[in-house]
Amino acid sequence: MITRLSLVGSCVHVHVDEISLKTTKAFTHGGLVFDQNARLAMFGKLPPVALPEGLTLSDGDTLELQLVAPDGTLRKQARAGILKLSPKEPGILRIAGMAKTPRKFSTEDGWGIAIYKYRAYFSHPGVPADPEIPEWLKASIAR
Repeated sequence: MITRLSLVGSCVHVHVDEISLKTTKAFTHGGLVFDQNARLAMFGKLPPVALPEGLTLSDGDTLELQLVAPDGTLRKQARAGILKLSPKEPGILRIAGMAKTPRKFSTEDGWGIAIYKYRAYFSHPGVPADPEIPEWLKASIAR
């Protein structure tokens, strides 16, 4: 579970008492909620932890977070997000979970997904060849 938060420069270090899949997923994929009135932070469905002293949060700010192992070493899991003020709850700032967070690499960057469809063409001795085999496939078969 997450035990405490500390502020190091402009990055918030998220300290855990054990490295588990539940804790790591809550940090990397879960929604983050920051209650400024109660000075609490909630990671996914984990219990809330106190916000560090000196950390000021406001709507539109980018918050950088880094996971810290129980022995104090920095883990590779890091997260950054833009704080959005909750319209229904004053004093509540949120960073959306994985499903709502914008992608880091977009299609414009060349990270699109390409889908290729293939059709299998079979032939058997004694059965005439399909006349609708495309020319490019006939040339490929000849090669």
